[in-house]
Order: sequence, then structure tokens, then C-alpha cells
Amino acid sequence: MAVGDPITTLTTVTSGGGVLNIRPSSATEAWLVTNIFLPDSVSDVSLVVTDGTNTLSVYSPSGSMLAFNFYVTYDVYLRIVNNGSSDIVAGYDGVVIKA
Repeated sequence: MAVGDPITTLTTVTSGGGVLNIRPSSATEAWLVTNIFLPDSVSDVSLVVTDGTNTLSVYSPSGSMLAFNFYVTYDVYLRIVNNGSSDIVAGYDGVVIKA
């Protein structure tokens, strides 16, 4: 990917601890994530930042998070965790800022 390219995904996150990692696939890339898409009135979903070993809670959203700025790399990235009893559709978009 090149600097300025858009990044986006929309996928099903399974119930009972399923995750959606928001992370570049390459250690040389960095992304600026601006929108996180979640169903309205979602419950039991958390947004965390992690390096794969250490995890910190960022937010427990009750719907989409629009016009935010999250810097993610291959080593430190965001994760949407679905702790609910139903699968959800979730996603994100942003831009590549380092390639």
C-alpha cells in the first residue's frame, strides 16, 4: 500500500470474545484510523489497544465512533472485542500514513 491509500473493512465479529484486529499487515506500515463502525445500541463490545501481550481498555462504545484519530502500527494496534451473545458486523476506515 502507498501513503494516502484508503483502508477499510466491514466484517462479522463472532460472539463470545470474537475480535477484529485493526492493524496493518506489514511492520513497515502505519495507519490513521478515523472511523470505527458498530451497530447502534451495541452492548458488550469493547475497544482496546494492544501489542499482543499487554492490553488497555480504550472505550466501551454504544455505537459507531466517527471522526476519531487512532494511530496504529503492526506492533501496537486496536482490537474490537465482541463479548456479547450475538455476532455483530463491525468495521473501520482510515488512511495509510506510512508505507
